[in-house]
Amino acid sequence: MLSNREMSRMFGLYAELLLLHTDDERLAGLLSGAAYRIKRMSEKVTGLGSQELSKLFPPEITRIIEGLKRKKNIPALDELIQLTPGGLFEMMRIKGLGGKKLSLLWKTAGIDTLDALLEASMNGLVSKLPGFGERTQENIIEAIEVHRTNVDRFHYATVADQANDLIEILQKILKTKLVSLCGEVRRKSTTVSGIEILTAVDIKKLYGKQIRNVFIMQSSENGIFKGHTPDEIPVTIYHTSSEYFYHELFTHTGNQAHVSKIFGRINSKRKFISEEAIYKKAGLSFIVPEMREDVAEWTFKKNSEDLITLEDMACKIDF
Repeated sequence: MLSNREMSRMFGLYAELLLLHTDDERLAGLLSGAAYRIKRMSEKVTGLGSQELSKLFPPEITRIIEGLKRKKNIPALDELIQLTPGGLFEMMRIKGLGGKKLSLLWKTAGIDTLDALLEASMNGLVSKLPGFGERTQENIIEAIEVHRTNVDRFHYATVADQANDLIEILQKILKTKLVSLCGEVRRKSTTVSGIEILTAVDIKKLYGKQIRNVFIMQSSENGIFKGHTPDEIPVTIYHTSSEYFYHELFTHTGNQAHVSKIFGRINSKRKFISEEAIYKKAGLSFIVPEMREDVAEWTFKKNSEDLITLEDMACKIDF
């Protein structure tokens, strides 16, 4: 079932794309307001009935939510995503560039990539566009530099929800549970390079239209698909067979040193029914993904349930 956070992201993106394509400014405003409200609601929006929704949202938003509950997607949004050049999604991440300004850059100046935007700004061309000016141009150059300084790494907390939502969506689209996070994001590292996913499905399914709505593919080679989400978080999807799914999940999750030490005890590639079976074959107790860093896991004597969680950091004050 669609989470509030995921619905909020969809509405926010829908609003930006409507402005970008100059389709419906009024609906874009309603969607932006709904995105803000939904993100802050504790009650799950998909669990609300028509009457409850009509009390909270305008009729246009209520109809979109009801359609989303039935179809699991927003056809108009899917169409706009397909019509939008990939580079514009990265431009959306630049502070101060909303749908209207992006539309002007794209449709008037023909700028549809970050490189083209930086070049035009450095050459003073952006400041000559209506509604921009010298100061805005300077801000764009500075924002691009900041973006590119931080583009290679993301704080885990900023991608965790989207990563988990993406797994749920892919499992539904591909009709299998053999879709899992792996790599740094599965280890819940402090910072990650992006979202890494392992799948075991017919490889042709990864080219399907529904997949393209949540994963914008940039390249595919040797069973490795690279691209990004609509809001430009890098995604790598690894493909394997169902019989070697858990072997590859283990391989792509732990850091290289951890994986090498475990496989050094096994000595060959095998078919496993779970990651637990891999550790058992190696003569070790199961080690949770968060600890597969070749640091403290080899001498950790307690149960994995003893690891610190967000709940442990909550502070209760009695008056």
